[in-house]
Amino acid sequence: MLGLLAASVALATAHLPVEAERRLIRDGQAAVRQHGEAIWDGFSQAPLPVLLVEDDTETLFCSPPVEGFAPLGFDSITRCAMQGRPRTLPLDLLAASDLDGRSVIEVGTPEAIGIDDAEWKVSFLHEAFHQYQWSLPGYADAVAAVTDAMGETGAQWMLDYPFPYDDPRVAERLAGMNAAGERFLTAASDDEAARAFVAYVQARKAFKGVLDPKQALYFEFQIGQEGIARWSEIQLVWLAAASDPAVAHIASERQNGLAVSLRSIDRTGIAMWKRSALYVYGAIEGEMLDRFRPGWRREYLRAPFSVGAMLDKATATVRRD
Repeated sequence: MLGLLAASVALATAHLPVEAERRLIRDGQAAVRQHGEAIWDGFSQAPLPVLLVEDDTETLFCSPPVEGFAPLGFDSITRCAMQGRPRTLPLDLLAASDLDGRSVIEVGTPEAIGIDDAEWKVSFLHEAFHQYQWSLPGYADAVAAVTDAMGETGAQWMLDYPFPYDDPRVAERLAGMNAAGERFLTAASDDEAARAFVAYVQARKAFKGVLDPKQALYFEFQIGQEGIARWSEIQLVWLAAASDPAVAHIASERQNGLAVSLRSIDRTGIAMWKRSALYVYGAIEGEMLDRFRPGWRREYLRAPFSVGAMLDKATATVRRD
């Protein structure tokens, strides 16, 4: 144990993260602190610890002491305490994961991930929302309930569950969602958007009609976890874009890319996109709820995997109007 600690101290103190990487962390945290509350209650108060993965070392920012890490002192850029250990994680990591019972953003450098600084900031904001999700009262219990209902253990099922992406019936029913979703995104009037929204929800019900209960649950889980994270990322990037032209360009790309993605899913099939397609549908459904069901975000905090039920309730209001 003493040998491991000595090695940790020696390796960690031999190399501190360069200033550019610490500035990226600072800027990502600042965007959440400044704009998070405009999107989600309490988002600006999320703790935002970050584990930066480099060639030989991992540096943990803004966290209480964690066993196995050596203290590295105070960082004047992020204004956080730092801790270090020898590298144990992949260099191209980009995730919100559990560390010592806390949700931590684990991330490699832009070079290791293969993206530029602006894309790195946007990706950081996506993972920051995941960290916020896990901080919500009841969120971990909701995930556990879905895991139990799926008959799964651990978390790997979230990534590799055998959803019927290549089932022709799935592709057929998704075509209706794709067409209605694109009409909603490109609508020139409120009436046109409302009609497209109702058509989308009807097509969504038809799509779920070809799924078995576990497949339907998996779909709603991914919509609530990853799709709403993509929607939140886009909203936060728009707010942060005023001070960063490169980020503003990405915000525009991501927003306009939703309709492009629907056309691509329709053309190439969801079997090519797999789970990534569910990010697209969830982001669009966040847009729909924001337009037609004010207050949906408060509902989400209580029941994060019930986006479909919220859409159903919103159609009743739209039809009355």
